[in-house]
Amino acid sequence: MFKTQQDRLEKDSIGFHKIVSINAYQNISYQFQNNSLQKIEKLQYDKRNFVVSTIDSKDFISSIVEVSVNIPPEDIQDAIELKAYDDLGLDQAVEYIIRYIEIPGRKTDKMRSFHVFVAEPEVVHEVFNPVREQVKYIDCIYPKPYLIQNLYEKEILEAYGVQGYLYFQKEDAFLALFKDGEYIYSKSLKYSFENIYERFCELYGERVDEAAFYEMLQTKV
Repeated sequence: MFKTQQDRLEKDSIGFHKIVSINAYQNISYQFQNNSLQKIEKLQYDKRNFVVSTIDSKDFISSIVEVSVNIPPEDIQDAIELKAYDDLGLDQAVEYIIRYIEIPGRKTDKMRSFHVFVAEPEVVHEVFNPVREQVKYIDCIYPKPYLIQNLYEKEILEAYGVQGYLYFQKEDAFLALFKDGEYIYSKSLKYSFENIYERFCELYGERVDEAAFYEMLQTKV
């Protein structure tokens, strides 16, 4: 979703040392090097590392935007951003972070289609600035539903037909749809595990131990 182009170009010239994956929400990090995955206890800056993270579905909105095929490449970004503001009713006073990827299978003689991801800059800065202070940069920040795309690319999941996934974490939940292994739609869901816990306590009439509740979910669901 986000790329620091200059850092990427510099590291392309010297090669990557290792891949560092960071969960900015839970402050958990792993490194992948020499076909080995290890947890990182303390993040450190190394310009040879390729640093990636994900943004929770609750912190961005996604949609499909169509623009004319006649728009020249140098104007595509402006055209998509203007269309996103119009189609999604975005606040004109806010300079949103907008990223996009084309959908080749939906291209026609007149229109090109793009998956568009929109995030508020304040939210992105709040979540990822503490990480940037430690590692200086983040090469890519992916929308969390795109993690499933990796499973198709690695042939861990079979890419056929339309498949849907419900993904739950403590603070995030979403629905993601794929067709023949390609992302087609995602939507943030209200009931993360944290929200389910709060609702359970409300219906039960008293607070229950949070750790015990999550353990119950793991064993009963």
